[in-house]
Amino acid sequence: MAAFAGFQLVVDLPEQVVRTENDSLVCRFEVDAHRKYCLVNGLDDIGLSLRHADLIREYETRRLRDKPWLGKTLAG
Repeated sequence: MAAFAGFQLVVDLPEQVVRTENDSLVCRFEVDAHRKYCLVNGLDDIGLSLRHADLIREYETRRLRDKPWLGKTLAG
């Protein structure tokens, strides 16, 4: 099939299928739910962490308030 000029496949990640444009051939595939979520939302490891940026800032503020000597090590 790939030898035909203009031949295209459609990859539908949310539905987990690969199909021809006219649906004459449809193949399902499995993908880990977490990996699918990351791919659909364009998230890498950093992006996943940054979803919790507010909580991270709160933690860092609380940590420096409770252990102010740790801030000196961050400043160099």
